[in-house]
Amino acid sequence: MFRVDDRRELGTLRVYTSNVKACTDYKTIRLSTHCTTRSVIDTVLSKFKISCRDTNLFELWMEVTTKADGKPVRTILRLDHDARPLELQ
Repeated sequence: MFRVDDRRELGTLRVYTSNVKACTDYKTIRLSTHCTTRSVIDTVLSKFKISCRDTNLFELWMEVTTKADGKPVRTILRLDHDARPLELQ
């Protein structure tokens, strides 16, 4: 899937999947910084052996925590299908 030269561009992403499959909390997948949200959704669905003809029915959301006045502020962002989650992390 990935060339040896691309190892520095690899990372892991924890995808919380309880809304996809009730018996799981999350799935950790290894991917490249070039992978898009759409490919992450495809990967998760294939790992659970879920055949879905329309991946547009699924979304990937990212939780970002920052600080304001010394207190953590949690923001939830919906990622576009062309976004690259590891670059945003």
